[in-house]
Amino acid sequence: MTKYQLEAYTAKTLILIDKGKHYLRIKAIRKILLELPYFKIFGYLLYLIPTFIGNIIYDIIAKKRQKILKSTSCPIPSAEIRKKIIS
Repeated sequence: MTKYQLEAYTAKTLILIDKGKHYLRIKAIRKILLELPYFKIFGYLLYLIPTFIGNIIYDIIAKKRQKILKSTSCPIPSAEIRKKIIS
């Protein structure tokens, strides 16, 4: 995380590092959706929303995710997934 100077974001937001570039919040979601075959259209649709508005929406959803998902816990990732997560 130091290489990308993202220490302030580590516990607060979604961070995607791909091919040496980093993406935060809505840009990370957009990039992920564009890589998923059945969800590409949603990635392209997100380009219609200005980034600053998308980030505001992301922040609102992130703050209210427990109410939205009606869950108070998250599943523990498998060992294979944990290897891919930067800690």
